[in-house]
Amino acid sequence: MLTSERIPSYFTSKFPDGTPTHALYAAFLTNGNAEDLEEFNAWRKTWPSRQDFEDSMPILWSESLRNYLPPSISSHWHSIQSRDKLQYETTHQNLLAQQEQRLRTAWDIVVSVFPDTDWETFSYHWLIVNTRSFFYLMPGQEPPEDRNDAMALLPFADYFNHSDVAVREYDSIK
Repeated sequence: MLTSERIPSYFTSKFPDGTPTHALYAAFLTNGNAEDLEEFNAWRKTWPSRQDFEDSMPILWSESLRNYLPPSISSHWHSIQSRDKLQYETTHQNLLAQQEQRLRTAWDIVVSVFPDTDWETFSYHWLIVNTRSFFYLMPGQEPPEDRNDAMALLPFADYFNHSDVAVREYDSIK
């Protein structure tokens, strides 16, 4: 399992206090020593490609494609006609903008530590972390203010979110 505690201290000590967990994990997957990352090689082979993310994740889509997203995700409330604008804020609105901000913050921190970091590789790893993390707290640990900082990566556990229906359908065709 990849947790903050499992990342070698020679690596984590380079980052400022308060570095978001997603930033730290993505930085480690991007800039960590090959020997330290070796245990994850089999799992890496099962990850979606960057192209898969570009095809399916709005954070990588052009502005014109984002116009087709629901307003609660895209923040494009201009597509809804209303006489009265409700003024409220919730963490479940404007999700894409929130995700983009978290990615930008992570990027700024990582390039301050590793200036030669490649954007494509880092953002790919950040998306891997973002789509494969599980909420995790050590026994007795208090939840952090941002629940995104209580995450762990458990290789292959993401398969429990998927059905084998396609496999069974494929087998019946053969």
